[in-house]
Amino acid sequence: MLLIGLPSDEHPLSMRVRIAPSPTGSVHLGLCRTALFNWAHARHAGGTFVLRIEDTDIERNTPESLAAILEGLRWLGLDWDEGPEVGGEHGPYFQTQRLENYSKDVEVLLAAGHLYRDFSTPEQQEVWRAEQEQRKQRVAYRGADRDLSPEASMERVQAGEPFAVRFRIPEGQTRFTDLVRGEVTLPHGEVDDWVLVRRGGGMPTYNFTVVSDDMAMGITCVLRGEEHLVNTPKQLLLYEALGSEPPAFGHLPLLLGKDRRKLSKRTGDTSLGDYRAKGYPRGAILNFLALQGWALDGETEVFSMETFVEHFDPAQVSKGGAIFDPDKFLWLAGEYLRAESPADLAEHCLPFVLSEGLASQDELRGRWDWFVQLIQAVQERLSLYSDAPKWLAPYFVGAQDLVYETKAEKGARKHEGAGDLLMAFAAWLGERPASEDPALTGAAARQWLEDRGAKIGSLFQPLRCALTGQPGGPDLFLIISLLGRQEALLRIERMVGALA
Repeated sequence: MLLIGLPSDEHPLSMRVRIAPSPTGSVHLGLCRTALFNWAHARHAGGTFVLRIEDTDIERNTPESLAAILEGLRWLGLDWDEGPEVGGEHGPYFQTQRLENYSKDVEVLLAAGHLYRDFSTPEQQEVWRAEQEQRKQRVAYRGADRDLSPEASMERVQAGEPFAVRFRIPEGQTRFTDLVRGEVTLPHGEVDDWVLVRRGGGMPTYNFTVVSDDMAMGITCVLRGEEHLVNTPKQLLLYEALGSEPPAFGHLPLLLGKDRRKLSKRTGDTSLGDYRAKGYPRGAILNFLALQGWALDGETEVFSMETFVEHFDPAQVSKGGAIFDPDKFLWLAGEYLRAESPADLAEHCLPFVLSEGLASQDELRGRWDWFVQLIQAVQERLSLYSDAPKWLAPYFVGAQDLVYETKAEKGARKHEGAGDLLMAFAAWLGERPASEDPALTGAAARQWLEDRGAKIGSLFQPLRCALTGQPGGPDLFLIISLLGRQEALLRIERMVGALA
C-alpha cells in the first residue's frame, strides 16, 4: 500500500504552486477559481505561483485561447512569478517545449519495469470494453502485453508494430492525506494500466506530463478541481516509480449550477469573457469566486483580495460542491459598483456607453465632469457597468426624440390636471435662478406645491416622465440641473402636449 502524507519539512517560503491550463477554449470560471486559490495560497505563504501551459493537444490548441488565458489572468490580477512572458529558472513553461524531458523519463521507467509497451489495437480494446459492458463489470484494464518480456517487446518494436506505453499498476491501494478532504483511500483494482505515451509515437498524456513537469519545477502543493481526484493514485504511483517526493494535493469542490449539476454552458455562462462583456466588475468576480467553496467567517460576503489572501487556508475549503448562484453574483457586482468612486465608475462605464452609440469619446471627454456627475446620479441603480446606457440614454437625446416608457407614461396620465400643473410648474421654474442648487430648487418646489394644495405625486410622476421617460431614477431637480434648464423646459412642454 502506498502511503502519502502531508510534507512535514516544507518551509512556507519554499512553497511552490502552479496553474496549468490548456489553450483549447475560453477561460472557464472553474479555471479562474482554481488559479485564484493557488495564487492566494502562494501569496499567503510568501511562496511562488507558477503558470505552465499544457499545450500537447496540438489539434485543439489555438493562439486565441492562449492569449485569452494570459490576458484574463492578468486582468484578474493573478500575477504569476514564473511562466510565459515572465520566464524563470524552471522553464520552458510550454509542454511542447519539454518533450525531450518526457522521453528521458519514459526510458528510465521502461528500464525499471514500471512501464510496458501495449501493442493491442483500438479494435481489440473496443472488444474488451464491450465484453465488460455486457457483463456489467468494472474491471481495470490490464494489457495483454504487460507480461511480455523486454526482448519480445523490443522484437515487435523493431518489426514496426505500433504501440502505446502503459504504466504497470501494482496490487494494493493508495492512501493519502488531501488538504481539503482529509484521508483518502483508492484501491488499485479500480485503476487502469494507463497510457503515458499514445499509440504510434503520439504525444505523452496528461497524467504523465503533469508529474514530470511538477517534479522538474519543484512544485510542492497542487490545488485542483475535484474531477482530478481519480488521477491522484496514478500520479502518486508515478512519483514513487520516479523516486520523487510528491507534492501535497488538495481537491477543490466542483462548481455546480442550481440544478446541482456540474456548471457548464448548458446551465449558463461559464466563461470569464462572458462576465466581462456583461460588465461585471473585476473585484466582484474575484470575490464571488473566492466564495465558491470557501468562506471568511460564515457571515461576511464582501471582502478584499488582501483579506482573502490573509485568511486563506486550503483546510477551510468545503468538501461539498459549490453552488453557483447567479442572483448572488449580480448582487455582489452591484455592491462593488456602488462602492466605487464616481470617477472610477465613469471610466468603467465609458466603454459600454460608447458601444451603445450614445456619444463619442471626444464628446464625453470634453464634458467629463458632467459625465461623472451623471454617472453619480444613477450609481445606486447600477448592478453592472453595462446597465449604464439604459439609465443614461435620456440625457443624450433631444426633447422630441425622448421615448416614454409605458409604465412612466401610465403613471403620468393617471393624475387629473397633470398638464395644467406642469404648465404652472414650468412658469415657476423659469423664474428660478438657473444656477440654483438642485436641493434648494427641490425644497422650494415642495413648498410651492403645498401652497397650491397639490400632492407631490401629482407633479413629480408626470415631471419624471417628461424629463427622462422613465418611471424611476435620480432626484428630479438633479435631473433638471444635468439636462440644463432650457432642455428641461422643452421636455415639460412636450409632455404637456402629450397629455392634452
